[in-house]
Formats: sequence, C-alpha cells, structure tokens
Amino acid sequence: MERRSQTRGRAGYSADAGPRWTRRGLLTALGAAALGSAACRRLGLGRHALHGGSRFDSFPIWRLDGFVTPTAAFFVRDHFGIPGDALHGEGWTVRVEGDVERPFELSLAEIGAAALVERPVTLECAGNAGRNGIGPWTGGGRAYGGASTAVFGGHALAPLLERAGPKPGVVEIVFEGADAGAERGSDERHVFARSVPLAKALAPESMLATRMNGDTLPVRHGGPLRALFPGRYATDSVKWLRRIRAISAPFDGYYQSRRYVRKAPGDPNVHQLGDLRVQSEIARPRPGAKLPVGLAVDVVGVAWGGHGGLAKVEVSVDGGETFAPATFLDPDRPFCWRRWRHTWTPERPGPRLLLARATDGTGASQPFASGEELGRSYSVSGLDRIQYADNAVPIVPVVVA
Repeated sequence: MERRSQTRGRAGYSADAGPRWTRRGLLTALGAAALGSAACRRLGLGRHALHGGSRFDSFPIWRLDGFVTPTAAFFVRDHFGIPGDALHGEGWTVRVEGDVERPFELSLAEIGAAALVERPVTLECAGNAGRNGIGPWTGGGRAYGGASTAVFGGHALAPLLERAGPKPGVVEIVFEGADAGAERGSDERHVFARSVPLAKALAPESMLATRMNGDTLPVRHGGPLRALFPGRYATDSVKWLRRIRAISAPFDGYYQSRRYVRKAPGDPNVHQLGDLRVQSEIARPRPGAKLPVGLAVDVVGVAWGGHGGLAKVEVSVDGGETFAPATFLDPDRPFCWRRWRHTWTPERPGPRLLLARATDGTGASQPFASGEELGRSYSVSGLDRIQYADNAVPIVPVVVA
C-alpha cells in the first residue's frame, strides 16, 4: 500500500462551500499531468523582462540547492530599472525628515560607522504565486519564482529615527527610492515609495542594508542602500533609498494606495499588504516529472511566513484528499524559510497532484484556492490583475510510470 496520511483534506472548490477544488478543475489538472513534462513546462517561469524599463528575474524554486540563495540567482523586481545615480554609489546620501524634531542627511560613510548587523532574511515579492497567466506572464502562478533567502548586512534603522525624533502623532515612516517613472498606459510620473507603521520601522530587525551574502549589496538588488523589513512583503524594502520621511497620517502614495493593495469586487475598502502570510513551495519533483513505481521519492520544498513560527508542513500525493507530515531540514529562524522533505513511495501508475500546506504557530494554514478564486485579492489599479499576497497551496502535477 502507498504511504498515506489519515488526515483528510478538502479536494474541491465551490463559491458556496468555500475554498475547494471542483471535480472539473481536478480532472483538468490531472489531464495536464498525464501529458508529461513537455506540456507542464508551461507551469514554470525563468528570467523575464517586463514592459518598459521594469524587470522581473525569477528564482525558479526547483533550483533550490541550500538554505541561502546565491546572490546571482536571487529574484529581482523593479518598476523603472536601475536609476543612473545608483551605478555611482560614491557620494550617496539619504535624507531623514518629515514630522521630526531634528531632520538631517547622512552619507554612506556615516551610516557605515554604526555597528554592522547581519541576519538571514526571506524576501517574497507581493505578487509571488499570484499571476496565474495574466498579462505578459504565462504559466502556473506557483512557479512565479518571487521568493529567495539571503544573509543581509546593514545598520539598525531605529537609532537613526530616534536621532531625528519623530514628533507625537507620527504613525508611519515613508521610504522613497531613487527610481521613478511612468507606468504603462500613463504619462504620470511616480517615485517608488512605500510606508511601514512606526512600530515596524523601530523594530530591532529593521535595517538599512548595505551588504548581501557577505559582499557589498549589488546595485541590481538595491545597492548602495536599501531598506529592509524582515517579515513583510519585499515591496516595503525599498531599493536605492534616498529619503526617509515621518508622517502623521496614513501614506497615500501611488504604490501604497493604488498598487500593491488587495480589494474584492464591490468592496469599497482597500486592504494594505502587511506581514508575510504563511506560504510553502514544492521545489522537487518538478511539474510533469515522471516518477518510477515502487521507488522512494523525496518531495522537498520550503515554507515561510505567518505568525508564531512554522508549526508544520503537510504533503498530499493524492490531490488534497489526504495529507502526511513533512520533516523540517532547517532550524526555526525568525523571518526565514525552512526547507522540508517528505518521502513517498508510489505503488501504482497514473497522474498525481502533489500539494503542500504550511501552518504557522497561530494555527493559520494555507488556503486551497487562490485569492482571485475567492474574489478578494487583486490589484485595483486597472493596470493588472495580480493576486497580491496569494498564499494558496502549491500544486505540482506528476506522472507515476
């Protein structure tokens, strides 16, 4: 008998019953798996240039080969390309101002005089896993490749803010990059800027990053200086940082209120992105893999996000009907993914759907349907329909032969 869990899952989706897969959708996916790897290559994305000067270079999860992602492989996402002045980091400064008692400007040398702190951090693009073939991206959303882990080095942000002295009533800190331009279909120019709550800006893990994986922070990853907010979507970790501004009302910038938000059809409320939702990815087997009958197969992947640490990862080899526990391969570190493994011995041929489901320390688990299927998670800008903060369970079709 195949090794199976006694934990039952929900294997369908309906608008009335909640996040479950329809029989039609399940059979469609099984049919895709039966076509083999040639058809299923469409589920993966490699390096992609986007419209205009913007860029997305993915880290395909099947390239996972250790806890830390090599710098050259770490995913990249920007809107307007690398700003020209970032190519010449000498003389770079950042201004701290706004609703503060003592505004000032700092050079890289002055920032670097503070104690260097280093920590491994998993960054996830807000649109990771949420494109589902919409726009210029094709293929399955789970293969978007917008998550990676690196050891970042830098300098604590809190002492700089305390030096500036935020005035009473400050609620958010705005971070502005040197990159600016017009989005597709618009002549309006925007500076890329995001805000975080004051408490997060003052948190001990928040930093101004100048190093990555033991070397100078590369310009393509925001060098010479970027903000870094572990535990939040990478959208907040503004690259090519030029300006830090304290404000006493919620930030209403373009990339805060019109892009990178979540909103349901007919819902007047716009929901801001925040902490990373609990998430997992299956690295191997790859979509469309042909697995031998009777030989043990390691299903491996990573999980991260959520609150209270990761409690467990479960794996299904039957399309979500049953789940069995996976084993963590890494210790539980704050703000980092953990690799996991589940060994399975298939004993009958045919197409299969592999699923992974992570649960955090509060008991929150990944849903079985994407945010758009549930009608509550896409951009309201009209320029895209990206399911921001989509953390639906990953699905990998394979064939046992």
